Amino acid sequence: MNNLFATLPEVGEGVEQFGELLRRPGLVVERIVSSSQVSPEGFWYDQEPGA
Repeated sequence: MNNLFATLPEVGEGVEQFGELLRRPGLVVERIVSSSQVSPEGFWYDQEPGA
């Protein structure tokens, strides 16, 4: 993938796309695109390390 924005889903499709960008020992970098999912107003998502 040369351009992170080249394969975005259409707005309103209601899907999430997960794509691995880089994998190294002890490291994974992913692109996650959500087109219609939102967090509630005032909600802060905080993931525990290693989860």
